[in-house]
Amino acid sequence: MDGALEGAKLRLRPILMTSFAFILGCVPLWIASGAGAISRQVLGTTVIMGMMAATGLAIFIIPALFVLVERLSGTPEEGHKAEGHGEEGGHGGHAEGATHGGGGH
Repeated sequence: MDGALEGAKLRLRPILMTSFAFILGCVPLWIASGAGAISRQVLGTTVIMGMMAATGLAIFIIPALFVLVERLSGTPEEGHKAEGHGEEGGHGGHAEGATHGGGGH
């Protein structure tokens, strides 16, 4: 759960900046006038609403689904951390030996 919160905090600003930049770039379509204005307005409205929906999904739904899947999997987050460090230490020793042995030949 802590990983989901940390990831959401880290991703919030870039997601919002990218989304708002794209949405603001589509505003001229949304407020178009002149020949063919209706088709541009419809396109602008569709793109802006779609981007707002995608932003909402990326900010709220994706982290919530991550937490849900973590809980349904039944594996505690602390268990993964303990196992991961043990495996990395074991593999790290083998990797070092292979690197030093390969460099000496």
